[in-house]
Amino acid sequence: MIFFFFTRGYCSNLKPRLYIRRLKNADKIYTGYEFNTYTFTSFDWIHKLFYHNGKKVINEEIENYITPLSLAVWIMDDGGWVKHGVRISTNAFTYNEVQLLTLILFRKLGLITSIQKLTKVYEEDMDKYTIYVKSSSISLLRKIVQPYIRPSMLYKIGL
Repeated sequence: MIFFFFTRGYCSNLKPRLYIRRLKNADKIYTGYEFNTYTFTSFDWIHKLFYHNGKKVINEEIENYITPLSLAVWIMDDGGWVKHGVRISTNAFTYNEVQLLTLILFRKLGLITSIQKLTKVYEEDMDKYTIYVKSSSISLLRKIVQPYIRPSMLYKIGL
C-alpha cells in the first residue's frame, strides 16, 4: 500500500510503523500499520468543500464524489457488518445531512438504506445518526464495492 502512495509522491519511502491496540476490558488485540503522508495546498479545495468553520459538513456537491471506489473506502474506514446489513458511521453529521447522503446513495447507486439513531451512551451521543444498508440491498452493495475492498476488509460487507 505504501508503494502506491510513494510512487505517486504522496509520502516518503519510510517503512510503515506497526501499531498494537488493546481495548480496555477486552482480550482482543488489534494491529495495523500507519505512515505519514505529505500535505499539499493543492488539496485545500477539498478541505473547504467539506469543512466550514472547522466543522465537518455535507452538502449537495458530495454527490459528484460518491463513486463505487469512494463508497468502498468509506465502508473500509467507517463501515461494518451488523446483523444482515452494513452500517456506515455518519455520527458527525446532522440528521438532514445523513438524509441527503441516503438520498444520494439511492439516486446514484440504487441502495436501499435507513437512518438509525444511535443509542445514547454518553452525553455527546445525543442526536447522532448512522446509515444502515438494508439486507435487500446487500447483494447490490457487494457487487458495487467488492472490486475495491481489500481482502482483509471483506468482513465489513459480510464476506
